Amino acid sequence: MTAQKNVVLLSCLLLVYLPNQLISVDPCVFDLHAKGIIDLTGVGHVDGTPAWKNVKPVKDDKHVYSYNPCRPFTLSTCENVAACQTFTTDEKLAYSLGTQ
Repeated sequence: MTAQKNVVLLSCLLLVYLPNQLISVDPCVFDLHAKGIIDLTGVGHVDGTPAWKNVKPVKDDKHVYSYNPCRPFTLSTCENVAACQTFTTDEKLAYSLGTQ
């Protein structure tokens, strides 16, 4: 499994299965009480660019996706976002998919 899929899978697991068992210290550090700490701060870029840029989905939907865990990035019209959806034929058609 690629690092990209690992990060997405881990993020989903944290959000779905552990909402009552973890404390979010910040967007990238989670305290699991006596079970330890999950720290994703080393995964994302710190320079305002996405760690994963223009990733094509498995099923082509005429979009590409960019994501940076932990810190916001700016790409086209997506400013200070966690994730951005961009139309493949026109990079100016970009939509924020969420903030940090």
